[in-house]
Amino acid sequence: MARYISDEANAAANVKRDLPIMVVLGNPPYAAQSANASWRDVDAIDPRTNRPTGRKRRVRTWIGDRLQTYYEVDGLPLGEKNPKWLQDDYVKFIRFGQWRIQKTGAGVLAFITNHGYLDNPTFRGMRQQLMQTFTDIYVLDLHGNARKREQAPDGGPDENVFDIQQGVAISLFVKDRGKNGPAHVHHAELWGERKDKYGWLAAHHIDKTDWTKLAPATPLYLFTPQNTDLRTEYEEGWKITDAMHVNSVGMVTARDRLMIQWTHEDLKKTMEEFAAIPPEEARAKFSLGRDAQDWKVALAQADLRDNPDIDKHASQVLYRPFDIRFTYYTFVDQGQMSCAI
Repeated sequence: MARYISDEANAAANVKRDLPIMVVLGNPPYAAQSANASWRDVDAIDPRTNRPTGRKRRVRTWIGDRLQTYYEVDGLPLGEKNPKWLQDDYVKFIRFGQWRIQKTGAGVLAFITNHGYLDNPTFRGMRQQLMQTFTDIYVLDLHGNARKREQAPDGGPDENVFDIQQGVAISLFVKDRGKNGPAHVHHAELWGERKDKYGWLAAHHIDKTDWTKLAPATPLYLFTPQNTDLRTEYEEGWKITDAMHVNSVGMVTARDRLMIQWTHEDLKKTMEEFAAIPPEEARAKFSLGRDAQDWKVALAQADLRDNPDIDKHASQVLYRPFDIRFTYYTFVDQGQMSCAI
């Protein structure tokens, strides 16, 4: 048996070394806090002496270097103030698979991943790059995004095919030898309960799927269907970033269901209840999820108990245009405003 295992290992090594890889297949991790670094710190070298200076300088890793193509669209920088989602592990795995198939000259990249890259504006450069590399792109959006509270078009439940909150999609990127992009982009989607999605997937393959052909175009290159009948008229309007050159993302609580309330009375009731119950009970009651590095349930409750005058710290907030609600602020000693929750 040991000899058979050795022969198998040697045969696999020969394939990896001597034969072109035609298929990259998998379910890569989805992790915004990627363990696969795009940069590393190295010793800075003095060019005059060719010796270390005692300082460090940051250089891009192999994958970090290749990811740079996703930070451009139409030959220009993305201009995103916070493009961190491009550092997600699944994005890096797609970029690796793209490079691998490019190197071979033909093949298939087949992944099931987070479906956020299909229409998030931050990924528009990534979508354009994929279109330029591959001949055909097939996207089957399986939805199931609990964070967006997705529902089926008929109003019924929409469940994930995995035990996760993030919606997913199956993507097939096909490159024919001797052919270049832009790729033909095909889209289909699946809604409903998990068992029904499993049944549909077991009974269908690419030739049995009713694909909608898309025409992704600048500036977003969306991999989702769009009604383009009014696009020309819409594009005649001003972009808000052209009208208002100074802008920011505004206030982000990341826990709006707790921290944003319709009325002063609703806010007061919510804050009093949140501060009065044990941390784990509060986490479950208000659907707060796991603690983050800069926000913890117990610390937020302590902040509320240290600043119990809710009438003093309640504040109106322009949640959306013409949508005035209430939130809760405390202040640090340096005079900077800090959201308690």
